[in-house]
Amino acid sequence: MVGIFIPFKAYDKAPDAITDLQTSFTDGSLTGKVSFKCPTTLFDGTAASGNLTYKIMKKDSVLTTGPCSYGQAMSVDLTVPKADLYTIAVVVTNSVGDGPVVKTKPFFIGKDTPKPTEVSIAYENGAFKVNWKPVTTTVNGGYMDVSKLSYNVTRFPDSVVVAQNLTDTTYVDKVAEPEAKTSFYYTVITECDGISSSPAESNTVDLGNYVPPYEVKTTSSASINEFTVIDANNDGKKWKYSYTGSNSSVNCAYSSTKDMDDWLISPKIKFHGGKTYKFAVEVRGSSTTKVERFELKLGKEATAEAQTLTVIDTTEVKTNKATTYEAHFTVPETGLYNLGFHGISEKKNGTLYIRKISVSAPVVVVLPAAVSDLKAEADPSGALKAVISATAPTHSASGDTLTSLTKIEIARNDTLVQTLTDVAPGKAFSWEDSDVKKKGNNTWKVTCYNENGAGTAASVTTFIGFDRPAPVDSVKVVENPQGTLVVTWEPSLADINGKPFNGYPVTYTVAEAANLSIVYAQGLTSPTYTHVAAEPGHQTFFRAAVFAETADGISTGTTSAVTAAGTPYPMPYCESFPDGVNSYNIATRTTVGSGVKWSLCKDGNLGINSADEDNGFFAGRFTNLKSQAMVYSGKIDLTNAQNPEFSFYTYNIFSMQNGQPAYNINEVEMLVRELGKEDWDVIKKGTVNELCEGDTLVWKKISQSLVPYKGKQIQIGLRNRCLSYNWVMFDKIEVREKLQHDLMVTEITAPENAKPNQEVAVNVIVKNYGAAKATDYSVEFYRDNAPTPFRTVQGIELAPETEATFNAGVKLSILESDAQAKYHAVVKYDLDENTANNTSDQVTIVRKFNNRATPTELRGGVIGREVTLNWNVPSVDNTTSDLESCEEFESWAHEDVGDWTFIDVDGAPIGGFQNMEVPQNPQGSRRAFFVFDHKNGPFANTSDMVAHSGDKYLASLFRLDDGQVDDWAVSPMLDGSQQTVTFWARSYSARYAEKMQILYTNGSATATDDYEVLQTVDTVPNTWTLYSVNVPAGAKHFAIRSYAKGAFMFMLDDITFRGLPKKVDGYNVYRDGKILNTALVAENKYVDPKLPKGEHTFHVTAVYNDGLESAPSNSYVGYTSVNQLTDGISVNAGHGFIAIIGAEGKEVSIINMTGINCYNAVPESSVRVPLAAGVYLVRIADENIKVIVR
Repeated sequence: MVGIFIPFKAYDKAPDAITDLQTSFTDGSLTGKVSFKCPTTLFDGTAASGNLTYKIMKKDSVLTTGPCSYGQAMSVDLTVPKADLYTIAVVVTNSVGDGPVVKTKPFFIGKDTPKPTEVSIAYENGAFKVNWKPVTTTVNGGYMDVSKLSYNVTRFPDSVVVAQNLTDTTYVDKVAEPEAKTSFYYTVITECDGISSSPAESNTVDLGNYVPPYEVKTTSSASINEFTVIDANNDGKKWKYSYTGSNSSVNCAYSSTKDMDDWLISPKIKFHGGKTYKFAVEVRGSSTTKVERFELKLGKEATAEAQTLTVIDTTEVKTNKATTYEAHFTVPETGLYNLGFHGISEKKNGTLYIRKISVSAPVVVVLPAAVSDLKAEADPSGALKAVISATAPTHSASGDTLTSLTKIEIARNDTLVQTLTDVAPGKAFSWEDSDVKKKGNNTWKVTCYNENGAGTAASVTTFIGFDRPAPVDSVKVVENPQGTLVVTWEPSLADINGKPFNGYPVTYTVAEAANLSIVYAQGLTSPTYTHVAAEPGHQTFFRAAVFAETADGISTGTTSAVTAAGTPYPMPYCESFPDGVNSYNIATRTTVGSGVKWSLCKDGNLGINSADEDNGFFAGRFTNLKSQAMVYSGKIDLTNAQNPEFSFYTYNIFSMQNGQPAYNINEVEMLVRELGKEDWDVIKKGTVNELCEGDTLVWKKISQSLVPYKGKQIQIGLRNRCLSYNWVMFDKIEVREKLQHDLMVTEITAPENAKPNQEVAVNVIVKNYGAAKATDYSVEFYRDNAPTPFRTVQGIELAPETEATFNAGVKLSILESDAQAKYHAVVKYDLDENTANNTSDQVTIVRKFNNRATPTELRGGVIGREVTLNWNVPSVDNTTSDLESCEEFESWAHEDVGDWTFIDVDGAPIGGFQNMEVPQNPQGSRRAFFVFDHKNGPFANTSDMVAHSGDKYLASLFRLDDGQVDDWAVSPMLDGSQQTVTFWARSYSARYAEKMQILYTNGSATATDDYEVLQTVDTVPNTWTLYSVNVPAGAKHFAIRSYAKGAFMFMLDDITFRGLPKKVDGYNVYRDGKILNTALVAENKYVDPKLPKGEHTFHVTAVYNDGLESAPSNSYVGYTSVNQLTDGISVNAGHGFIAIIGAEGKEVSIINMTGINCYNAVPESSVRVPLAAGVYLVRIADENIKVIVR
């Protein structure tokens, strides 16, 4: 053992600590050696020589001491007084005092105690086989001579030492199986050199069987461990232990659908044939109003089928207080039996409790059996009295004939109330108990006596007085007139025990079934109530709950069917659940089974988007196969319908299971119910996959004609039966006229922003809702409030239920009047029978200038038709920052972020965070990267969203459908040199790790197909990680691409690169918003030689070496009185029109004095434009003329 530490400081002139402390004690000897080297210095480091004294100690006790000297190597003999754990300490001392103490770690000297072994036993062929593991270690890790090990074996519970001084590790002990149940276990003690281990205890093995007397109190969970529990009716309700303090017991709860059929069967009990035993069970119900039932059986197996001997016949329990039920029973033959307690209460009842089950030792006296035909008949008037009747027994509990009875005692609620002395065996008797003390359940116990004592007691429980009323029957609701409901019901004529009221006062309460706190009326004395459910123009669902009430309590409620009341919904009816909200009243109902939950969903909630992309749909979740549930509408008016149609969309779920396609075989039915009828008509049905014609993982429209119901008021419904997938999804449930010709503009889209003079598209989707194909139609595009379209597109042929996309290119000039524009579209179709849906919503496009320095101080002069312009060159900062830290970017922006270009290649809606919306980037929006600000907004100071530096970084979110993201962050233009680009990136979630690529291009920033991959990272860590990549010379842009599938959020910060220094390549000159130059103007001056007559506005922009154009300069207005158009072009203004001749192939626009563009096209011939009276500017190519329309 080596010395390990110095626990305190010494005096400076005391000796230093000893070194090389070691101990040696072998073979369990108490004598050994302690060796060490004395110090050569004092504690303060001064060299020393001379004599010292050593002390060898255990704790504060000195074991030995002696002389030594500085630098001397010592080996000291040491004998310790006893075997024990020792920490040996050594110190040397001089005249000043002790040096530091050096101690060993604790170690054992002497012979140590063996550790206990591990023991197991098994019983077979009349003997226990005891096995244990050989012991190889000691308690303290000390010495033990394993050659001297032996083992002593003791059997329990009889504490018999069955073997001693064994050297083997197994022993066979012959034990005959006892008659009474006995729990056996063994202990093994290990001995070595007279030292014994603590006993090691084996597992327990039970032999024998239970014999009476036998008793089980069900007051702990372990009390029924040996019992067999059988749920014979498979309703999921069975016997179980419940802890409720002093009332803890085994119980079985009711089922709402099946009568109780539940067994609690004991372990084997040995009975002797021909002997009589007293059986007793202590039982209670959960209330005084619920009647529970049980029976007690015997059988030779722990199965329901084997329980063939009846000990206690069917018995009713009408009390919530523990009551003991007894019976004597003579077992027919000696053997092992299982005692079965059988719960047989009716469904929708209470809970049955067992507190104790017992069997006595064999009864050796002849005692009377229990009375038969015991009844307690309550007084029908409700008075507190009852007649108790029964038939006296003719035999004893063991079957012997009775010759006489000494008395019969009748106890009420365990209090003796009557003793009868003149009843012979086999005779019927009765007695009126006219002094019952309480209303409610009362229990009478009847016990017969003979000269040997009390026989088996019998009990009966009956409700005295009136109980609470029985529920009313047949609650019906009729609407008359519209919005007003008449509720009627069959009155309650008796209490819940069937006792007629015969004029006893009963009143009624009507409440809202879905919310019983809403009470419409109470204290009603007649079975009718009129309720105004909806005001004119409104509709609601109504379901009444009716309760009967007496002085004795309130009945359970009886509900009516759900009734739609009020003004019917007109056609067209369309429930599309926009933004996860229903537009009309809808109701749901589970018709078969249970466990169905309906939900209003938003896009992405179940990994899918809505059918019509309005961020909402309806879904049902089924937890049990073969359950069936429906969703249905309020009233819909088909009074004036000609060709009505019911349609809806459903999503066809699909997956591969075990390599095989698993199609959606859930059954869906389309339902219709006429007003005033109870039954629903099934008008179409099929599996989801059939109705969707095999198209999987898509929304599919299903429709059916409602012509048989035209002229009527109806409700529509969809009913789903769960046979495969546990979800069903519905969207865009419609009832509308199925017209022959009906074109509809379903969507219009356009970019939010556009650069000046950049052509962008306004896209319009047109759908054919008609029954006939559509041809010979057009789509007109309008800007702002212009009376005439700026573009008309001829339509293509559309089959029914198909759609087409049309677009118009638009540009916004640099003029102030073009700062933004609103666009809409109109379908023109002469055969259209419904023009109300032909006009789209408006979309707005806002002009955005690039972030570049602008020319200033534009000025000029006019001589004749010639204009000379001059301007100051822009002040350009041509330095480039090596670091893009994102701090200067606008928080949450997803476009116009510095000179970066974000490309959303996948084009799919993005996801988001639960219960938190990303500002300007809501869930379901379409975009690539955006600027995340963890310091400002809803994510302020969120610890797992911090930037690498500062507060902001670039982020890309997962797709709402969990598909593969394809988002690009493209750098500003590079300086063209070979360079190293670095940046920091991380995944928001380690569980949903991101993937990325770094790419470069020599071409356009937006041509993603032209990029070359530099590096691919398959797993981006969820901590900020530095990446570095070499970009070759000549590269114009690099890009960082986020492309994971089913991930979360990719984060990007602190990007370093060398950008292209900004330089002006030239200028563009604009007159009245139209560019004049065909090539860039190199100098900061320009001459316009042909200024048309009138006033004209000029602007200048700078064009930079990265291709970006600045915002326009200040304006300069030039004027000439010379009125001249190009030869061959004439403009004539008349009454209500402007005619233009000779302008073929030139861009022509007509602008009113408010700046609205009334006409813009390139005519192919002469044009005549109808216009309201006023002053207009006509612009032909680069020439303008002002005219007046009368």
